[in-house]
Amino acid sequence: MAKLIYEEWFVKFRFPGHEYVKMVPSELGEIPEGWKVKKIKDVIYSIKKTIKSDELSDDLYYLPIDLIPRKSMLLKETKPISDAKSSLVSFKEGDILFGSMRAYFHKVIIAPFDGITRSTCFVLRPKSLDLWSFSYLTLYQDQTVSYASQHSNGATIPYAVWKHGLGDMNIIVPSKTVIENFEEKLSPILKNIMLYFFKNQNLRKTRDLLLPKLISGEIDVSDLDIHIRNELLES
Repeated sequence: MAKLIYEEWFVKFRFPGHEYVKMVPSELGEIPEGWKVKKIKDVIYSIKKTIKSDELSDDLYYLPIDLIPRKSMLLKETKPISDAKSSLVSFKEGDILFGSMRAYFHKVIIAPFDGITRSTCFVLRPKSLDLWSFSYLTLYQDQTVSYASQHSNGATIPYAVWKHGLGDMNIIVPSKTVIENFEEKLSPILKNIMLYFFKNQNLRKTRDLLLPKLISGEIDVSDLDIHIRNELLES
């Protein structure tokens, strides 16, 4: 839903009140009056806070690029912090992680926690809080991922670059009023997506706790009123 709303407002320009806004020419074609063409680096910071493995605390999550899902906003798992060894960078809850190694795999998520990744990911942060939802969904667009892929170095394992690369991509930045309206509507949706990780972790812990007890018979479910469809019994 978040992606569809973004495209409706900022690709098709059908944002609330669009019928009262004049379209004006720009280097990216006609855009609503009051909107501007800027570079990604004008609205988003690239954070490069390196950290050594012996400086890590046990309460941090380790999220290497291989665990970031392809073309999905839902993060499911992490690795033990003890697995974090080299080329480490830290990130904060709410930062945007953009897979720079083989960028065409489209690995772009919002971090639901403070943690550690590797230099194979960009750690990105909007320069203004009201640009958070807009920044993430701009980076999540196929067009942005394609641009990053095209501006990569290396033949065998291409790496996207920020300077003279993704950071220099031209984007259309809406007026402050539209941005604030968008943030108000989209921020709750994206925060719910972030919570999915913790809900999934709790379900896994519950499963791991109950399954051995069910198998051993320690928990008796014979008295539960459970109805199973015939087709499931036959499968």
